[in-house]
Amino acid sequence: MTKEELAKYDGEDEQSSILLAIGGEIYDVSSGEVFYDKNGAYHYFAGKDASRSFITGCMKEGCPQNIDDLNEEEQETLTSWIAYYRDHPQYTRVGKLID
Repeated sequence: MTKEELAKYDGEDEQSSILLAIGGEIYDVSSGEVFYDKNGAYHYFAGKDASRSFITGCMKEGCPQNIDDLNEEEQETLTSWIAYYRDHPQYTRVGKLID
């Protein structure tokens, strides 16, 4: 799925799934809609690859999202977040993010 396609699943449309990407993997987080829908505290993550935001906590438009320059500690943090979504019993991996 491209970033443009992913953006359609941002929790704004109550009829659509809510998806997010982290580390290039896309997860359906619709079961956590209270967190990710348009009124949720983590709505910023919905419909985009917010990998760097998981590390920096920056949740506003314009935050850099490049992860190529992560240091070792940041990479470990990202890896732990990836594991969280991968192993979460209610979130399902649905694909990969492509450029």
